[in-house]
Amino acid sequence: VAVDRLGTPAFLALLERGAQVQDSAPVTQQARRVKTPEEIELFDVNAALIMEMLAAFEGAIAPGVSERELLAVLSDVMVRGGGEYLATTTVCSGPNTNPWRAEATDRRIEQGDLVFVDTDTVGIEGCFFCVSRTLAVGAPTAEQRAIYRESHEWLVEMTSLVRPGITCGELAELAPALPARFSAQRYECFFHGIGLEEENPSVCHPDDEQPNPETELEEGAALVVELYAGEPGARDGVKLGDELLVTTGGHRVFAPYPFSETLLA
Repeated sequence: VAVDRLGTPAFLALLERGAQVQDSAPVTQQARRVKTPEEIELFDVNAALIMEMLAAFEGAIAPGVSERELLAVLSDVMVRGGGEYLATTTVCSGPNTNPWRAEATDRRIEQGDLVFVDTDTVGIEGCFFCVSRTLAVGAPTAEQRAIYRESHEWLVEMTSLVRPGITCGELAELAPALPARFSAQRYECFFHGIGLEEENPSVCHPDDEQPNPETELEEGAALVVELYAGEPGARDGVKLGDELLVTTGGHRVFAPYPFSETLLA
């Protein structure tokens, strides 16, 4: 007998009747790792919604607007487009971008800020989308550009490694070096699987224990590659991430929202 959710009364009743209860997650997560053609089609439908959300979010950024108001723009487009809910409230600006945090506040945007967003959207039919972008308010400083360029270069190089047959252990070994000044506040993983939620497999920083080093990437797997870059004690931090499909030729990005030309200049 398989059940999706089991409350305490039902759990205790099964035990009283001598039933052996087991966690199905190891089996179901393995089965969910490679997406069906219908699931991939659903990812593409949600990708269009994510692109619309990010465009509206970027268009609403202006001095005086609060983080929560920007979050509301993101949520409004998501709900009107058929999505279900935001799993987090990750909209951060100015000094709230460092260290990493995932909660929007009532802080109002100021000229010279960086603003980052992680969509963390449970979208149409429950499909999870996790795309991160960082944007500048006005002309960025040289240091802001430097953090962003280093982050973007890391993301591009890390993404280029994704292909069928490579193991999670090999991805950790081949990963571009994260600049040492960002290491202390590094994000908990470089990659994680994605589907109806954040899933396996995952790839961590080479200095950290790898949870599934022998797992091979397969065609049809969906992944998120991401990083947070923020130097301890500094004002600004950068969050970037993309959602990918592993393909025969390597990979493709589901929602290729443009990176900030202002920060890359």
